[in-house]
Amino acid sequence: MLLASSFVFAWVAQAQSVDTDIYFADAKAGSNHYEVHADHSIDSTSSLTLQGLFIESHLKISFDKDKPVTLDFQESMKQGDKVLRSGKEIVKDGKASVSTNTDTEPRQVDVELSWPMFANFHPQVSQDLFKSIKWDQRVKQKISGFIVEALRPFDLEITPTDTSKIVTADGTVVVKKADVAIGPTKLIMAFTDKGDYIGMDVPSQKLRMVRRGYEAAFADPLAKFTELSPAKYEPKSVVIDIPMRDGVVTKATAIEPTEKGKYPVILSRTPYNRKMSLDEGSHYAKRGYIYIVQDVRGTGESKGKFDPMVNECKDGYDTIDWISKQDWCDGNIGMIGASYGGFVQWAAAVEQHPALKCIVPQVSPPSSAMWNLPYENGVFTLLSDLWWLRLVDNPEGQNLLGAMSDITNMKALETLPLDKADDKLLGFNSPIFSTWLQRDTSTKWSGWNFDNLMPKVTIPALHISGWYDGDEIGTQRNWRFEVDGGNKNQWLIYGPWTHFFNTTSKLGDMDFGPDAIIELDSLYLRWFDTWLKHKDVSLNKVPRVRYFVTNENKWRTSTAWPPAESKPETLAFQFGKVNTGPKSEAKLVTKVKKTTMANSTYDPAKDKIKIESLEVNSTGGDVYIKDSKITKDQIFLRSEPFKEDRVITGPATVEFDFKSSAPDTSFFAIAFDDDPAKGNFFVFRPGKIKASYIGGLDKQRFLTPGKVYHAKLQLWDGANLFRKGHRLTVMILQSEFPGVARNLGTKEPIATGTKMSVQKNVIISDAKHPAFIRFYSAKA
Repeated sequence: MLLASSFVFAWVAQAQSVDTDIYFADAKAGSNHYEVHADHSIDSTSSLTLQGLFIESHLKISFDKDKPVTLDFQESMKQGDKVLRSGKEIVKDGKASVSTNTDTEPRQVDVELSWPMFANFHPQVSQDLFKSIKWDQRVKQKISGFIVEALRPFDLEITPTDTSKIVTADGTVVVKKADVAIGPTKLIMAFTDKGDYIGMDVPSQKLRMVRRGYEAAFADPLAKFTELSPAKYEPKSVVIDIPMRDGVVTKATAIEPTEKGKYPVILSRTPYNRKMSLDEGSHYAKRGYIYIVQDVRGTGESKGKFDPMVNECKDGYDTIDWISKQDWCDGNIGMIGASYGGFVQWAAAVEQHPALKCIVPQVSPPSSAMWNLPYENGVFTLLSDLWWLRLVDNPEGQNLLGAMSDITNMKALETLPLDKADDKLLGFNSPIFSTWLQRDTSTKWSGWNFDNLMPKVTIPALHISGWYDGDEIGTQRNWRFEVDGGNKNQWLIYGPWTHFFNTTSKLGDMDFGPDAIIELDSLYLRWFDTWLKHKDVSLNKVPRVRYFVTNENKWRTSTAWPPAESKPETLAFQFGKVNTGPKSEAKLVTKVKKTTMANSTYDPAKDKIKIESLEVNSTGGDVYIKDSKITKDQIFLRSEPFKEDRVITGPATVEFDFKSSAPDTSFFAIAFDDDPAKGNFFVFRPGKIKASYIGGLDKQRFLTPGKVYHAKLQLWDGANLFRKGHRLTVMILQSEFPGVARNLGTKEPIATGTKMSVQKNVIISDAKHPAFIRFYSAKA
């Protein structure tokens, strides 16, 4: 139940106002001033700079006895002088008027205010939560609260954890802490034993809000690692120009110790405006590093033309070369960064500059444009391409908030020719999109086609990705290249995460548990201390491979990937009279005794979009696919129920012989854990192939109708515990539109093609050439 007002107003007598400091990534980002007036009304104001965005937020609440009756909430977010988002919520007499800077008129909503409340940058409004928690019961408790931004009540899961003491200017204070889950976000709240709210820590977001004078309540988590570089320097920020070999000048910011000297350098290169990535710098500068963030060519304040990925090999080398020659660099340079910031590390590494000593590529795309974005094994990844270009090729400038908004007018993706789809979906023409459609073979990607150089990289690499990361196949391929090249200094972490790795333990309505989020900052510092400062900080004790097993919801470790304790296993396809839909008789068997075939037909003209808009921030609802959702155009194969628990991991491949009636067609393969009670949970994300690229990605080789070809689909990595009685299931599809472009089944270029051909395909499995899925398996 919600709190009575007696506690609220008892607290008023203790303190009329509280100041809270807001920290992000070990640096002060802003503050909050919270005041309770004589009439018991609350006034809270916050201002902060977070990842290059200036945020101002103001919240007023008035009460009638014990009940909140009015609320006035206003918040704005700016990037420089540009207002990216502003909003206002005014609640009175059970009615809310809600407006933003993009609304033509306010929305009217029925609202019943309740207490306690929660607001992103107003931590003290959670003050009243203390009395609702049963502190003597260290079990998960459900408590209702009201989310200001959402204007609705919300259930929180709260678990009391520990009690400690800290010393403040007012003397020794007893601190009580609790783990709190608000939807997918996990945080730690702290109170005094008197009920005063101290603050909260959100480790996955590196965000901390703590009442001034009570900083000791949230100790530096790295302080317990006494072997690591201590935080003993004061940081300062310096803007620098870094020239490229062709005369183009790029802009960068260095966060460095104020004390002069030579230091190792940690470099991050980004196309997303370096000012949004500077917050990490203080963390490293305090520990004796210079942290440099650079706008890549043609982005932010850097000159030149932005051609995504294409210039990063040479530009990466030139950047490292320039830094290594400065009198403040000791000659040891490492790199860190996620997504595009992961790719640029590999692009620099293949150039083999001697000053580059190690890299930390997080959720990195692969070293070929034909293997993830903008193509995957020849398949054009339409929706993700356009989503990304909405951010980086927008004529109005980059706006990450805008890029994270819903995609409307999904029907525009049906547009032909395809090079007009960007205009209709985005509302503007993207020159990069048109260029990508024209570069439809690996030979057209000079600068973003260096698979052959990857095995030559020998510097230490710490790979990080997630099973649901949209670029995960990049980590899979990059790791494999390094293994093939004999690189002995590789570490790998695979979590149950999306592209926003290590930020939430949830996927849709599935929660992987409290252990799904791990502390990584000490690992990063241990990494750089080892390779840049050449300190012995026991990196050799860190497992080479750490991977999360879904359904078991536990981390496992190994010396290799695939796990050293696993063995390859193959299950063959045995088709029946019915091979599609929920009533499919197709099976996964250990051996095929006779020739069987599965027929499927794909008509791109009938492949229509069924949704009007796409919620970009959504991680989905029910993660299980029920048999009733399996359609008649999906080939579906099941294994026998497993007789004992087993862990199945990647890498996994699906291979089969096929023939088609058309000069081109596509295939997609997904593997699931079939839980008899819940349905099919996807373990391996889809492998893809566009048949005209079977002979190689260097050019299209169109099919001869009726001729037999061999397809190999590389599924994305995963690790899952299959319980006794569960089955492995495989689904073969011919389309994943609108996620990827439709295969029109003709010889027309993808950019300009408008004709469509029905594709009648036959997959063949016989004793001599069985169709199969190959994966790795170990006892649970």
